[in-house]
Amino acid sequence: MHNTVIDLYPETPVITITLKTINAFKSTWPCHAIPDDADLVVCLFDTARGKRNLVDYDVSRADDSVIDPATMPDAGPALSAMMDDALTRHQGSN
Repeated sequence: MHNTVIDLYPETPVITITLKTINAFKSTWPCHAIPDDADLVVCLFDTARGKRNLVDYDVSRADDSVIDPATMPDAGPALSAMMDDALTRHQGSN
């Protein structure tokens, strides 16, 4: 699984999770509830002083339109796990 990390400020990494990674994650999480048209997840973390706080995220379609979080209320646990895994991979690569 590959993710792109934009490290403008090392303590607030912006991590993008691509379709390939989303699909690989969904194949391991049967009740993920992540929309079928989710093409990209962009998440911002605050990792200053050892924290692992999610600050913001967007889930987008292939046409770059953002999927309203209210339309995917049951996807929260799966999205959280996927984003946490992306952050763990990012921190392990530094």
